[in-house]
Amino acid sequence: MAVLGTPGHGAAQNIQIDDSNGTLRNMSGDCRDFSWPLAAAVAESMGAGDSYEEYTAGLIGSKVSLTAMMNDVANVGSWTVLGTSLGTTRTVQWRPFGDTSDYPDFSAEIVCTGITVTAGLTDITTFTWEGVSTSTVTITTVP
Repeated sequence: MAVLGTPGHGAAQNIQIDDSNGTLRNMSGDCRDFSWPLAAAVAESMGAGDSYEEYTAGLIGSKVSLTAMMNDVANVGSWTVLGTSLGTTRTVQWRPFGDTSDYPDFSAEIVCTGITVTAGLTDITTFTWEGVSTSTVTITTVP
């Protein structure tokens, strides 16, 4: 169990994405890399004669990227769950510290915008699943 104030380790994270039937499936074991950047757009709002550039806050955006081993195990394999999800919306839940209490829990509805399969000659076959949020990203504390 992590102690508050201790940096997290990627191997401890818990990544759940629902399948086409809405059942959350654990992608943590197949995951090689995961990122969830949050960004705010800004719009230029300077007027004629202003001496500085001025901006107003815009909408917040969220993109998710998961690179996983291509696992086709029935029901739970990463490729089985995500391989046919292009253009569909899935629930994504990410806990960077695993299920440890008092730590962040990110969740949102994410539409899959891209799947890239990579087959290296000297490494395992992987795929990258990318998406953008269709809902507000909820960041809570794991109970």
